[in-house]
Amino acid sequence: MKKALIIDTAMESKLIVSGAVVFAFLAILVIRLYYLQVIKGEYFKDLSENNRLRTVKILAPRGEIIDREGRLVVYNRPSFDVVLVLEDINNLDTLLESVAGITGLSKEELFNVVKSRTNKRERFEPQIIIQDADREQIAKLEANEYRLPGIIIEISPARIYPFKSLAAQLLGYVSEISANKLKERQLVGDETYKLGDLVGKSGIEAIWEKELRGIDGKKLVEVDAHGKRRKEVGKVDSISGKDIQLTLDVDLQRAAENALQNKVGAVVALDPNNGEVLALVSTPTYDLNMFSRSVSKTDWQALRNNPDKPMNNRAISGTYPSGSTIKLVETLAAVAENLPLATNRNVCPGYFQLGRRYACMKKEGHGSLNLQEALMTSCNVFFYQLALDLGIDRFYKYATALGLGSPTGINLPNESSGLFANREWKKNNFPNDPHWKAYDILPMAVGQGFLNVTPLQIAQMTATIVNGGRFYRPFLVKKIINTMTGEEQIIEPELIRTLDDIPANAFETVKAYASTVVNGNRGTGRRVRLPGIEVGGKTGTAQYKALVDNKKLNPEEDDHAWIVVFAPVQEPEIVVSVLVEHGGHGGSGAGPIAKQVLEMFFYKKGLLKELSNPLAIEKLSGKIEEDEEEIGFVELDDEL
Repeated sequence: MKKALIIDTAMESKLIVSGAVVFAFLAILVIRLYYLQVIKGEYFKDLSENNRLRTVKILAPRGEIIDREGRLVVYNRPSFDVVLVLEDINNLDTLLESVAGITGLSKEELFNVVKSRTNKRERFEPQIIIQDADREQIAKLEANEYRLPGIIIEISPARIYPFKSLAAQLLGYVSEISANKLKERQLVGDETYKLGDLVGKSGIEAIWEKELRGIDGKKLVEVDAHGKRRKEVGKVDSISGKDIQLTLDVDLQRAAENALQNKVGAVVALDPNNGEVLALVSTPTYDLNMFSRSVSKTDWQALRNNPDKPMNNRAISGTYPSGSTIKLVETLAAVAENLPLATNRNVCPGYFQLGRRYACMKKEGHGSLNLQEALMTSCNVFFYQLALDLGIDRFYKYATALGLGSPTGINLPNESSGLFANREWKKNNFPNDPHWKAYDILPMAVGQGFLNVTPLQIAQMTATIVNGGRFYRPFLVKKIINTMTGEEQIIEPELIRTLDDIPANAFETVKAYASTVVNGNRGTGRRVRLPGIEVGGKTGTAQYKALVDNKKLNPEEDDHAWIVVFAPVQEPEIVVSVLVEHGGHGGSGAGPIAKQVLEMFFYKKGLLKELSNPLAIEKLSGKIEEDEEEIGFVELDDEL
């Protein structure tokens, strides 16, 4: 009996131990199942489904850009991208070695591309490793598809610029969004961009990014165990970006760029009656199509380090002494304020004396002149006295009313404000000599000293004078077009202000006097004359004391050449300003360029029968006296 009891107790202990083991096993199993199905359920569900189905983004084409006559200046073309899905790759090193061998690219370069984005992508998200691959590369990759698991060829839209370098700084370019910009957009709640997406980086492409960028679509594709796509099971189409029509005229833009060829400078053409920009040129320029592919580090550095800075838009961000183009402002102010010199004559002996001698470029002097003759011949001595009579306060009032010293407001990045000094400015910038002196205004009278301007400001200033005092904001976009619906958004001209306190006859007087600059016998702008069309304007030559190896440049080349013209004089339809860095005299260095733009404008209107040789300078009757061309501010003697 006792023995049976011992056996039962032993059996019971074994059963308890066995039960505990079974219970522990079941508990582990339940915990594991809970972990796999509940805690990690979504992960494995995603993994399972993505082994069968993949969501592939369909990139939306960017909107096209057309000129005022509907000609394409930016559009899209199909581009082949080589992408990979990391989750479908067993050995990344081996795969990249194979891709490098097939395409002729560097394995290290491919690896660096993958490495830079590995932690910034979602699972199963395709990653571009070769952008805009050429046809030979694509053909070889497709022929070796069987041994390249995880590699996919995708077609995406890429930008193409048919006119290459035409209006490069204005149009801008697109490039892959940077990590910093992506973060900035995400901070403001914009989740529409992903790493690898293209974004406008400059010019119109950047400013109108929201309108040009479309809405990406997506498609659901079935893949096999190796990640190869078998069939499409669902699709949401992309929505193209909106098209943009510019105010720009390709013919005028091209005429200006051809005329400026091999020179550093800028040209601006405006419609003075509404502010439309007809041409906006900055040279040197660069081929925008280099950004359609991945720009090599070497090419990018060469572009950025070019001493002539081709990526800078000189038309809106380059600031220069205005030279004698500023005399249009003084002439307007003199007439409006009814100054004595608006009607009286003054004698030019070849210099002006105020503590020092300030030279006129005609060393023997112009003799007795009135205001009209002084503007025609650009007599510095006359305008030195005129500026003193006007005073800095009134000079500043008229200059700033015409837009100098502040941005025009054109919708482009990096516009400069320029400078037009006043008493407050000198007080803030010259604490050791804070008070405005008479001699401070003399250099400004001829466009030197405490002022600098952009070519766009000079064009806008002149447009406001010749249209009778209406100050328009310059603008580049006429229309935004939704190609999906046909809806069009018209961009209306924006009248900022009207200069009602200036008598209408003052504007008409300046126009008439400016006509003599081109059409008068002694006018400094005679090279801009057109047959049958009355042109007005003002030349300018701005001193630039440049040194190379401590030696001044060739005297004929170191000064900046200016001209601003308008036509027809009675009812102006176009204003053109030209700046040529180190171009010499305004009449000879900038005048022929302005003439070519005017010729194209009126040729297209049927008012000119033919265009002159783009490089020829019209031979006028009589010798043009270059020494009459103004050259800004020159000191003759230190003391009397």
